[in-house]
Amino acid sequence: MGGIVATVAPYLVYRLAQQISACASLTNLTPKRPLLCVVAYAVASPLLHHIWFALHGDSSNLVQGFLVMFAGDLSGTLIVIYAIKGLLLLMPTRKTLMQMAGK
Repeated sequence: MGGIVATVAPYLVYRLAQQISACASLTNLTPKRPLLCVVAYAVASPLLHHIWFALHGDSSNLVQGFLVMFAGDLSGTLIVIYAIKGLLLLMPTRKTLMQMAGK
């Protein structure tokens, strides 16, 4: 059941991003929007997990566990997002590809 809880958080953040006018095609994506989605995910995931834990009687160290999961989710997601951004910056642009094809 923990796997289902783990999949709900990213989906809820995705739906929230759609409501905040981030198109599914990411056409109007600004630098601020992915950062907001990362923070929303970093809060939603441990929050849902710890609600699940509390409902099933495991209420030891909820705050400490939440903070550890939040920090891990936030740092891990930021690393992945910025690594992908860096890789995308290394790729040639459409204009560059057109110029290379024209030569």
